[in-house]
Amino acid sequence: MDRVTLPALSIKEPYVSLILRGWTRRGVHKRKTCETRSWNTNHRGKLVIVTSRAIDDAGMVANFQKLGGIMFPLGRAVGIVNVTECHKMDVEDEDAACVEWRQGLYAWSVDVVRIFTSDEQFNVTGKLRLFNVSVPEGLTIPRIKKSLIK
Repeated sequence: MDRVTLPALSIKEPYVSLILRGWTRRGVHKRKTCETRSWNTNHRGKLVIVTSRAIDDAGMVANFQKLGGIMFPLGRAVGIVNVTECHKMDVEDEDAACVEWRQGLYAWSVDVVRIFTSDEQFNVTGKLRLFNVSVPEGLTIPRIKKSLIK
């Protein structure tokens, strides 16, 4: 199978799961649609999401799991998002980013392109900032949701 090189970003759990899978509370499904960083990016387009080998604070993980959240395996490429915009974070971005506003953060607006199945996921050693990852070309194609097929 042919491979393509795409930029990647390491993100700690449970934030990866909040971006790719979201969560349901009181019958309402939500998803993290902004990833925050201390640096700006000019990148627009596909971005491989890699789970860091470390998780965020244990309290955040416990709350996520109470809501029924299931985390991805650590140290793996687990999906692709599309970066559509990047701007200085403001208070109005807090809900979409699932974090409180802090001076100097940037909000990266993302849409899910594809969540890799467990068979499609692969090990990746994460890095700081954007880095390149070789991905089987077939994984860059959005998966059609069965609910949309009649």
